[in-house]
Amino acid sequence: MNVKGIIYMTGKNAIVEVFGLEPWNSFMVKLAAKDKFFSNPIMSITPVPLDKFILFLDELVKEFFNKDMMQYVTFGKVAAQLIWSSKNGHLVKLHLPT
Repeated sequence: MNVKGIIYMTGKNAIVEVFGLEPWNSFMVKLAAKDKFFSNPIMSITPVPLDKFILFLDELVKEFFNKDMMQYVTFGKVAAQLIWSSKNGHLVKLHLPT
């Protein structure tokens, strides 16, 4: 089973927005060292095997949230607010009301 790369990109955008690009890039170097799947570009249409996505989430929580697995809830809320839609060929960030 696969998930679409857009969910990975949503995670990337949320982390970069909060922590910055340099910590994200450092994280991705470490993740690619653990699994070569992550050394390739992931686009919104890239099929991401579910086991790779779970590894990504686990490592993301360890790296950025002190291994606090309850942060999955926070991450889910952020991801829900970063819903993407295509409008006139451009990606538009939509914000859900809180």
